[in-house]
Amino acid sequence: MLKRYQVLLNDWLADYIKLLTEKYDASFSEVIRLSLCMEYAYTISLGNPGFKTKLNHKKTINKLNRLIKTKKFAEENHKIISQTYFEARKAVEFALEKTKQSKQ
Repeated sequence: MLKRYQVLLNDWLADYIKLLTEKYDASFSEVIRLSLCMEYAYTISLGNPGFKTKLNHKKTINKLNRLIKTKKFAEENHKIISQTYFEARKAVEFALEKTKQSKQ
């Protein structure tokens, strides 16, 4: 389920997100969501040795850049997005559970 939030962005950040929306044929909101998901999965795995993510930023970006020029872009892009959301959700749930346990 998606919830609506208002976020204030610097002009330079908004400009970069707009560039990514055009490059990857995605909505502004989706680019922000994907960026947050990739970063949370990455930072949670760095800060918690007990959790490892299957996301690889470099490989994901390289794959997207190769796919842009092919007819399979939409199909593969959807798969990458789904994997990213899945891995981020696992990471966030892990971090939330760990925080909950440490409070007890």
